[in-house]
This record gives sequence, structure tokens and C-alpha cells, in this order.
Amino acid sequence: MTRVIIAVLFIIVSKTIVFGQNSPFDEKTIYSRVISAFLRNLNTEEQILVIQRELDKMDLSEIAFIDSAVLRSLLPLTSFNANRQILDNLVLADYKLIFASRKELGEMFKKKSLDSWKDFYKKYPKSGGLLKTSQIYLNSSKTKGLIYISILKGSLGGAGYVIYFDMTAPEIIKLTQEIWVS
Repeated sequence: MTRVIIAVLFIIVSKTIVFGQNSPFDEKTIYSRVISAFLRNLNTEEQILVIQRELDKMDLSEIAFIDSAVLRSLLPLTSFNANRQILDNLVLADYKLIFASRKELGEMFKKKSLDSWKDFYKKYPKSGGLLKTSQIYLNSSKTKGLIYISILKGSLGGAGYVIYFDMTAPEIIKLTQEIWVS
């Protein structure tokens, strides 16, 4: 019950801010450091990933799975890039990213069959799968936050995670909560 109340509080206190306003980290720095650390923690061997260019919205009910003490330490959270819909020109150390639009991916996967993944790997033959990410949600000091990341590798090969991070810590990922797996 406490987690549900905190999730509701999160929704109530969320507000929009713009990059550059009292932020010690810019958008690309946060995305590149968090995603790189996340992939290192997964011990993924793939060097090439297709990333969906458009950002997904985080399903706010998913934060109910995060420890309530962690959530309380983050409140109030704000959507760091609520007006930003596209993630372009992101660079990750040790990874080559190929950007694909939601429309392009939607066309490829509209038949929802095993052939869709065959088509995906035909178009991106050395890819380690498809990575999607949400907008970033940050605390008031804009140093700690949450992000949703999913990695899809096949029709029954994927997982989605909510990640709690601290940009000021040597190990920036503090908690990775698996939300779903297939």
C-alpha cells in the first residue's frame, strides 16, 4: 500500500522542466552514462544495438515496484525532458548505435510474427537487439533519478527495467528492477 501511495505522490508532484535550468548534467550525459552502465551490468556481449529514436513514456505504475525508501529519497521527481520526444546523436562508449524510428519499427513488427524478427535481423544483421528508453525523471537537485529501459531480442526474448541512478556516485546505477521478462 505504501508503494502505491508513493506512486500516486510521484504522479501528483511531477512537473515539467527544461534542460539547462539548474541542471548539473545535460541530457546526453545522463542517457549515455546510465545506458552504458546498464549494458555493462547486463554483461551484454553485443557491440551494435538498434535504439528507438522516439522516447517512450514511463508507465508510472511501474515505480510501485521500487523500494519505498528509495522513492521517498527521490521525491519530488520531475520529468527532466517531458517536451523531448526524440533521442538523436547519442554516443555510448563500447557500443555502436543505429537509430530507427517508431514508425519504421512499427511497420517491421506490425505482423507480430517470428518473421518480424527475421526482418529485423535481416535489416540489422549484426545487431544485439532493440533498445527502448523512457524520459528521465529526476529529484529536485537533478542528480538522482529513474529511467525505464527495455531490450528486445526476439518474440520471446526481452526484458524491461526501471533503473534508479545517482549521477554523482562512482557506480551510477543504484538499483535495477526488472519489471517484465519474456
